[in-house]
Amino acid sequence: MRFRLLAALFLVAGCENLPAVLPPGFGTGALQQNQFFFPTGLAVAPDKTLIVANGNFGHAFEGGTMVAVRADYIRAHFDRTSAAGIDCSQASVVFNDGGTPGNPDAGFVAQFPPDCDVFQGTPEFNAAFAGAAMIGNYAGPVALDDNATNPAAFAASGGTAFTGSRDTNTLNAVHVAPGGALSCADGAGSGVDCRKGLFDTADAGHLDGPFAIVPGDAALPGQPSQRVLFIGSLVPFVDSIDNSIPITSSAVAVLAQGTPYPKQPLYTMRASSEFVAAGIGMSSLLYDPVRRHLVAGGCYQRFANTGAGEPATSKCLNLNFNFLRYLPVDVGTANGVTLAIDLFPSIQSVDLAAMAFADPDPITSAPTTIWATLRNPDTLAKINLPLNPSVPPSVTRVAPLPSAPGQLVVIPRAGRGNIIAVASERMGALTIYDEDAQQVVANVERLGDTPYGVALWDNDGVNARLVSTIFAGCSIALVEVPLANPAGAALRARIGGCEQ
Repeated sequence: MRFRLLAALFLVAGCENLPAVLPPGFGTGALQQNQFFFPTGLAVAPDKTLIVANGNFGHAFEGGTMVAVRADYIRAHFDRTSAAGIDCSQASVVFNDGGTPGNPDAGFVAQFPPDCDVFQGTPEFNAAFAGAAMIGNYAGPVALDDNATNPAAFAASGGTAFTGSRDTNTLNAVHVAPGGALSCADGAGSGVDCRKGLFDTADAGHLDGPFAIVPGDAALPGQPSQRVLFIGSLVPFVDSIDNSIPITSSAVAVLAQGTPYPKQPLYTMRASSEFVAAGIGMSSLLYDPVRRHLVAGGCYQRFANTGAGEPATSKCLNLNFNFLRYLPVDVGTANGVTLAIDLFPSIQSVDLAAMAFADPDPITSAPTTIWATLRNPDTLAKINLPLNPSVPPSVTRVAPLPSAPGQLVVIPRAGRGNIIAVASERMGALTIYDEDAQQVVANVERLGDTPYGVALWDNDGVNARLVSTIFAGCSIALVEVPLANPAGAALRARIGGCEQ
């Protein structure tokens, strides 16, 4: 018995000095090569380099990563032909009568042959990456600063990519060089270890769970407008606890753009409180540069009695509201919600997952539409934004979607209605909605387990080329949408995979 006790004590002591397991691309052995693992956010640089954040949601490593996928690699996988001579862009579904009662799919030929997949660990996959940097855990959407979206500025000096780490309230900042080499932004880490981040958002502005990040401009009282980043909180901040009920609020931090980036925000704005929008957190944030306000959507709340020692966070459920919140950006620290539009009476959904502006006014360039995905029930909504500020927004169209719609991208077409591409998480598909037809015209399936992010990689006026992160499938998927016939949307490549 005494020997067993001593052995147990030695084991416990040894656990205190276990070596850190660095994430793929920075570890040893098989972990020396970059991988996709729980990829979430993505963004496209002016030179078409694809930036992907790996969230490390399994917490298997000492942090996540941000990786840059080479533009020529992505381009080569659109319209590619496999080594086996199979045209991956034209393969089709074939059924025959070879099935049996015990195996009805025995005669099924997959529409997307395995030869068209590119698995992790293969030489072809290893050549995909132009750069990588370590970041914190639980990364969300990726946002680029002005230098990373302006072609001339990016070609001269690159730009910065941002994402939030919700477990440590860290704002990760990674410099992206032309061609995709990655390194820590000034003050956000050393070399390619960017886990330090710029600052703790909770300490800097009572902002828990940094998530949605958008660039824009704002002005402090008496000062000229300047370029900034708006950072929204997904996790509501606990202001107090009353009879075991958390009293919460959420905030938007305003960070001045510039190199080196500052270590604290210019100011913060209340996006909800005990008295406005029930203190909920947000999952989506848009900036309207003409009306000069933010639009915040989504609903996350804190609740007690979890047994974990502090209030937990989850999506709002079984509530009878769904607020769009409007925040003006030009009154400094006095900022707060000036308008909260409840979408629930029009849509009956309680969870706004994502949204995007569309249809700029030809004279003012002000967006006149918000497209939004919602859950419970699962719908796509078109919200009209009147140019007259005295007229509130209104829902003008609602369309059903497959289970668990997520991120979306709006694809404009000259002289025609928009195409809306939506990541359908439980279906493993990208859903294509044609505004002219006013219906879903395609579900591009077999993307993998849990599509999450989606971005427009290229639009040549004939085809829109999209990239989607496949969260639980450790991969990305490439989808091409013909603008003249969106019903012909097709999967072009699947890159990565947890099985390797």
